[in-house]
Amino acid sequence: MSFLRNRIRIKVIPAIKECDARFDSNFLRTVHKLQAADNFIDKIAQEFVKDELDTKELLALDIYLQKRILLKWLIKNRAEFNISESFLDEMLKFLQSEHGGTHKLSDSWLIEKKKNRVKLIKWEK
Repeated sequence: MSFLRNRIRIKVIPAIKECDARFDSNFLRTVHKLQAADNFIDKIAQEFVKDELDTKELLALDIYLQKRILLKWLIKNRAEFNISESFLDEMLKFLQSEHGGTHKLSDSWLIEKKKNRVKLIKWEK
């Protein structure tokens, strides 16, 4: 990944700047817009983060927002987890299941789903 980043920095960006002198200002404006959009999504996601999540409410949202809410929920509850796209997909698959029960997140954390409610449980071996 770092090799690709270096090639972009050394070859691609100078070529773009040569083609368009406004590249720096346009790029900076785009970064600011992306940061504003990210802050907006975070603000919306935070409204859904509670001790327990309502699965019907969560699953009715856009998939991107679902994942952001799950991430913020795990962080808020200080759950130990290895974040990845597949980890969040696995959580959502469990939440979409019609069956209740528990799902292991890590060696010391479970999520428990009963009816339309899901909560985190810290457990010791």
